[in-house]
Amino acid sequence: MRNGINCKLVSEHLSAFVDEELDFDFSSEIKRHLCECLDCRRKFAKMLKLHYLLKKYFAGESLLEHKAKFVSNLKFVSSVDFVTQK
Repeated sequence: MRNGINCKLVSEHLSAFVDEELDFDFSSEIKRHLCECLDCRRKFAKMLKLHYLLKKYFAGESLLEHKAKFVSNLKFVSSVDFVTQK
């Protein structure tokens, strides 16, 4: 177990936590911290939403299809001139 888990440490490991890549003890510490820290809970909620949306967006596609779709969308976004409205 790590002593003194803090927001910085949670932020650094949040993606791995969402993907269930952390060991049981460290995951438990992060869960405890999330119960006590509103800011980290908000980051966690955003990360979960992003995780869900990415899974939904890429559902049923192979890795090559994922890459092609991502690159295509990235090229589109980079080619669009965004006009800011005042």
